[in-house]
Amino acid sequence: MQDQATIRRGAAGDLAQASELWRQLVQYNVARDERLPDVAEGGAHKWRQRTENLLKDRAFRLYVAETSGRLVGFVTGFLHYAPDGFERQKVGRVADIFVARDWRRQGVANQLLSALTDWFRREKVSHMELAVIAANLTAVSFWRSVGAREYRARMWIPLDWDSGIAERARDD
Repeated sequence: MQDQATIRRGAAGDLAQASELWRQLVQYNVARDERLPDVAEGGAHKWRQRTENLLKDRAFRLYVAETSGRLVGFVTGFLHYAPDGFERQKVGRVADIFVARDWRRQGVANQLLSALTDWFRREKVSHMELAVIAANLTAVSFWRSVGAREYRARMWIPLDWDSGIAERARDD
């Protein structure tokens, strides 16, 4: 049995390790759905820079799971408001969550989500929203196990003009 991971708010000093976990997250998802873009050259560095800027924003949070100085997981989330024209709602958005392979199925994702959820509650959000890659069955199962339910469908159509899609769209 491994040591327990400590869950804490992330800081700029965590971003080198967190960006490597983010790279693993993207590659994990790309391996499950080839339509997803892979990490670009320098992409993890750009994620790190963007996240470092976001850490200064009170509407953003990074929580990390750490053991013996090693990050083994992270979650990012932010506060979002319904756009103009809709009833005012403060929503908690989960951006990314990932746990290193050797730490999965030990409750780390639940602990990370709990930390983010506690922050959302303190901020009085109405509900949480997230997107999950449909082909990532492990993630879909995790989100369902914590009570997430589908309420929108995001569709995908390749713009391959040789396939007749342009003709079908024009005929409608």
